[in-house]
This record gives sequence, structure tokens and C-alpha cells, in this order.
Amino acid sequence: MRGHAVIVMDDSPRSTGGMLRDVAMDVQELLRSEVRLAKAEVGEQADRVKSAAGLMGAAAAMALLAGICLVVGGIAVLARVMPVWAAALIMGFLLGAAGAVLYARGRDRLNDFHAMPESLDCLKEDISWVKQRIR
Repeated sequence: MRGHAVIVMDDSPRSTGGMLRDVAMDVQELLRSEVRLAKAEVGEQADRVKSAAGLMGAAAAMALLAGICLVVGGIAVLARVMPVWAAALIMGFLLGAAGAVLYARGRDRLNDFHAMPESLDCLKEDISWVKQRIR
């Protein structure tokens, strides 16, 4: 009968021990269900993160190659009016500043990421409720 609630309509008196045993079994099943739900939610999140990470990795590789081409082109343009070393230094400084800005924005967005699903919070509440009732 795992995962199914059964309602028994019985007018005969039940012992306190029997009722407590039924409550304990119901609480155990509730906790097991909450754990299964939490595992499923974490699995879904992990699959989405893996898929997104793969796409972002490929995009980053393509962007890196495009960026290299643009940097070389920028250095070539600047080298027409100044020494090559100065053109490379200017391009390096500009790229470093852009990288610092992008890093800061990414770090801020990552701080807003919540990895713990809501069902784990619910499970913690259930456990604390059971502990309070047992005392």
C-alpha cells in the first residue's frame, strides 16, 4: 500500500498504541514522500544546469575565437598610428577592464542562485514538527 492513503471507517474502539502506531506510519510515509520529491527536484535542476552549461561552454569557445580575431584586428588598426607594443597594451587594458566588469556582473547573479528546493525546506519543517510532537 505504499504511496496510497487508506481510510478505514471502523466504529470499534482502538487502542492508544494502535493509533500511535498508525500515526507513526503515516509520518514515516510523509517523510519518505517528501524525500522522494526533494530528490526529483534536485535531479531536474541538475539536468537543466548540465544542459545550460554545455551550451554556454560551446558559446564561450566560439566567442573566444571571435574575440581573438577582433583583438588582432584592433591591434593591426592601432599599429598603423603607433608602435605595435603600444597598440597591444591598449587592447590588453581594454579587454581586462571589460573582463572585470563581466566577472562582477556574473558574481552578482550567482549570489541570487538558490540551490535548495522548496521541498527540502518543507521536509525540515516536518521533521521539527514531529520532534516537537514526540516530546
